[in-house]
Amino acid sequence: MYREAHDWNTLELAERCTAAGVALDESTISDLEAQRGDVSVQELLGLAFVLSVPPALLFLPVGEDYRVEVLPGTVLAPDAAVRWVCGQAMLAGDPSPGIWQRFARPLALYRQLDDAHAQRWNTETDLRRLDPNGTDAEVREARQRYAAALSDVATILAAMVEDGMTMPPVKDYTARDMATLGVAVPPGVPMVTTTNETQPV
Repeated sequence: MYREAHDWNTLELAERCTAAGVALDESTISDLEAQRGDVSVQELLGLAFVLSVPPALLFLPVGEDYRVEVLPGTVLAPDAAVRWVCGQAMLAGDPSPGIWQRFARPLALYRQLDDAHAQRWNTETDLRRLDPNGTDAEVREARQRYAAALSDVATILAAMVEDGMTMPPVKDYTARDMATLGVAVPPGVPMVTTTNETQPV
């Protein structure tokens, strides 16, 4: 289905995979489409990139069927299968729930960080767009919303540090805004230098 969306035959897909550094030949692709072959995680991710589809769709028939057999005899609705694959919900009967929760936590923290950065971006944009003639109360409120968003980012970064995760860097202008607004960048979080010289605060 995904190959056909590009109007490629199996040879054309194989050639595009080779060009992208993915070692999948025409025979292997034909076997995969017939659900006969095996593929490594790296090959799966490369194939998803070449086909321009989310990797999970290559093994979860979301939108094509109302159920997915994730393990022999274990059938889930597609949305439940996606939540399991993404670490959002444990599979019923998991043999070690505590371990699953521990290893699912980094995925949850990155989702939370992504949401917090989106909120930070929105509040920063609101502050930048504030009418220069805005009242002191409007400026103060916008700064408070931005500071709260930065504080949420810092809280999640601190949780990542505490868990011993490899930290994503904070941009230098975001760190400056944090310092200006009294929000501490957690120790251990790296900073990346940018060319952004403007500050909303």
